[in-house]
Amino acid sequence: MQSDKSQEAHLLTPIMMRSTALVLLVALIFTTMAPYQSNASPHGVGAQGTEGCLCHSFSSTTIISVEGLPERFESNQSYHFEILLTSDIQSLAQSHKGGFRLDYTGTGSILHDNESLTQEVDGVYTHTLDGSYYRNWSLVWVAPSDNSSTSTFVIFGNAVNGNNQSSGDGWSKLEITVPGVLSEDEYNSMTDSEFELVDIIILMMGLIVLGYLLFGSFKTN
Repeated sequence: MQSDKSQEAHLLTPIMMRSTALVLLVALIFTTMAPYQSNASPHGVGAQGTEGCLCHSFSSTTIISVEGLPERFESNQSYHFEILLTSDIQSLAQSHKGGFRLDYTGTGSILHDNESLTQEVDGVYTHTLDGSYYRNWSLVWVAPSDNSSTSTFVIFGNAVNGNNQSSGDGWSKLEITVPGVLSEDEYNSMTDSEFELVDIIILMMGLIVLGYLLFGSFKTN
């Protein structure tokens, strides 16, 4: 009898190990996918929007573009730039259309071109309630005094349909690196699709391993 119990325990051990690995893998996959869900608000998004527009889904059809930023900046120069959001998501008439969140890293400063449409919240720049009725916003960048430095703009844009719910909306991300004229760094613009590709590869690898574990569990049983 004791021998039978030992044999049963021996058989259960690899099953339990696979089950534990399976749970951990599923948790990892959901963690990988988590940045694709986050909070958005017609009043603007502060620190809670670091990983995207919470409560809304990522959309490859929502495109962020920026006009007015140089590929290399001159020290203390002021640059008027515009954040543009294009999407196939149609909004209801006289309703909210979209929003943005700009996280700036570097010296110099960001100024508001129209304070009724943009604001600073938790150290980042975002739309106001009035600004949520647009899909374009203007700001002013006063470049750093050190033109051998580099500045980074991380922008999230969310196109909404105006139904006051998260359904049917879509956000994306754009990261721009602007070096000074004496910097050894290069100008770089990385879109949401490039970020998405890395996550897709990780997700597919996770699914392959998940399939292997499931097959092993069924084969053991």
